[in-house]
Amino acid sequence: MALVSEELGMKEADSTSTFLKQLMILLAQAMRDGRQKGYTDEHMKGAKAIYRHIHYGGEVCYQVVSTEDAAFFEKILQKRRVPYVRLAETDGKTTIVTRDKDKKQVEKAWELLAQELKIAFKELTPQEFIQDNAGKNICHTAGYSEVELEVFRKEAASLGFAYAVIGNEKENGKYDILYSETDKEIVTRALKGLEYELSGEEGLAYRQKLEQSLAVKNHILQEAKEKEKSKEILYIVNANNPMEFITLGNGMMIEHKLSVEEKTKRNGAKVQVVQDKARKTQPFGNRELMIAMKKLGKCKLVPEERMNFVKNFDSAGNVQVPDVEELRMALQNVESYTGPVFELTFGRAELMHGETLCTLSNLDTAEVMEVTNALEKEGIAFTAVNGDIAYREQDKGQVDIVLDETICKKMSYMDKVQMKMKLEGRCPENMNLQAMTEPVYFTSASNPDYMLKVDMQGLVVLKNGEVVMSMERTSPDFEDNLIMMFDSMENMVAITETEAGRSPQEKVKLIEERFGVKENQATVQYKLSYTEQKERFLNTDFESLAAEEKKLVQKFLEHETKISYVDRSYAVKMAEKDYGTKMKEQKAEKKRSSKRAREQEDR
Repeated sequence: MALVSEELGMKEADSTSTFLKQLMILLAQAMRDGRQKGYTDEHMKGAKAIYRHIHYGGEVCYQVVSTEDAAFFEKILQKRRVPYVRLAETDGKTTIVTRDKDKKQVEKAWELLAQELKIAFKELTPQEFIQDNAGKNICHTAGYSEVELEVFRKEAASLGFAYAVIGNEKENGKYDILYSETDKEIVTRALKGLEYELSGEEGLAYRQKLEQSLAVKNHILQEAKEKEKSKEILYIVNANNPMEFITLGNGMMIEHKLSVEEKTKRNGAKVQVVQDKARKTQPFGNRELMIAMKKLGKCKLVPEERMNFVKNFDSAGNVQVPDVEELRMALQNVESYTGPVFELTFGRAELMHGETLCTLSNLDTAEVMEVTNALEKEGIAFTAVNGDIAYREQDKGQVDIVLDETICKKMSYMDKVQMKMKLEGRCPENMNLQAMTEPVYFTSASNPDYMLKVDMQGLVVLKNGEVVMSMERTSPDFEDNLIMMFDSMENMVAITETEAGRSPQEKVKLIEERFGVKENQATVQYKLSYTEQKERFLNTDFESLAAEEKKLVQKFLEHETKISYVDRSYAVKMAEKDYGTKMKEQKAEKKRSSKRAREQEDR
């Protein structure tokens, strides 16, 4: 289900004329402003695709998303290969333009955004909720733990209703939920979903993982608060890639993703430059931390002294590195730190519905046994059915290593490339790189303008059909160059010579299809074993449930029978109580700080 509302949703464009004018302005600006290369590359590709679509009679859609979530939404569109252009930002909303033919993919992107954020878009402060529901009956359901509240937020995110959370008046550490009487039915569904998520053995394991996640998050929040006093910086680093990390300090959170590039100075000298193109700075808060850590995956807290090289960055996020070995040594120092590794939990199922999956298909029985045993040993979540395997996209790097150490262990480099591409459906079924009957063209789904043609004579690099360079197979460094080019291609796919001769539109579509995740028996089984079972449970009346299922929803029944309508004076009192408590705490802390300052002066 796509999230559609006045604040967050999809609107059809009545006309493309206004957009066309703005698109042409955007294209002209992007081409003139070559200095902002990252911006140009990102938007030029989307603008060109949408322009071609309009030129051939297509329509466009406007996606309106909260500006604070816009960058995250764009990443999801990029992963799903949806061309887009960010058009305008006004009143805290960002407008993103997409093609009408991508409607299904865009709807899926909205679902994924909800799944990723794991927080309802309409969770309001108590004051905002009471103000917005003036003249309406307000309902009240009470006594939820922090874990239950997190699960409720996840369920509410996919349903999109407004509610507020307040502290329970009688029990510390418990929370109450306020919502409008008009939303009673949909809130009931969310609470029923909450009970389902925490039910059974899987639910118990999920609860334990959530408790660990909340403990980690609260520990980090406390650490950041403590370091704030001493003006220190807290570093949260991707455990699998130290080039990606978060810094917390001075009330700000900065997301970093480093890359090393070679630049030529005016005098012709070559220098290594470390860049942080994906640098993103925002005020630090609970929600922002959850989203950022979700993107990192497995993380570890690294002491500030091991991250000293970061202090050398200038305001643009770049630093001159006279010797790139210095950076390598610094990163090795980070990697060697053996602090505890942690990962936030965001969904009950190991392969969470809505999460991007990768697949391996058509393995024989021995191969499946060897690979799945290794995956279990490494703690990588997967689903296996017959000769098919499905796993999370975030684990792709680890799965590649598992394949290298199992079924691809004794293979040559070219045989490994061929085996992995066939298992993932990214090449023709009959491709044979050792005895080539016809040339094979390799390209990247993220940059299809470049192609690498490989045949028995050698290799040719093409850009937009024009030869850029070539090398004969008899050349002594042929294989080294081929390996280097393969390694430089992200999201690589292969097509035959016949397929390479298709029209540009057909070729781009084929490349996107070949790169896209292939549904197999494992993905189907996963959806049946979790998503559809839950949906059936949510749509069934209590009396029609099996005896075991009735046990799962005892709290849901209490909600049905003990739901209370809150009079407005009580709701206002609770809202003011929460607000007043925070104000008192802030005033008390301010007094303590002033007292400490006076004592230091007296000394």
